[in-house]
Amino acid sequence: EAGFHIHPSDAASLGVEEGGTIRVTAGSVSGSAPARIEPELPPRTVFLYVPETAGGLLDSPELEALYLLLPNPCPVEVTSDAV
Repeated sequence: EAGFHIHPSDAASLGVEEGGTIRVTAGSVSGSAPARIEPELPPRTVFLYVPETAGGLLDSPELEALYLLLPNPCPVEVTSDAV
């Protein structure tokens, strides 16, 4: 599903459940999207997934700058939008 995929331990430390909104910031670029809990990801890793079948970036223009960041991967800060 579309959103920021994160490890369960990272979601717990943010106090975020599946589908809760998180914000990812890389330098001056940031965006918010639903959290997708993904046990297969390594802890402290965030993966932005925007499937083409769900409209891709056309339906999520606020995430385009994050999606196109170079270098990729890059360090980011993750926060809960609920805080």
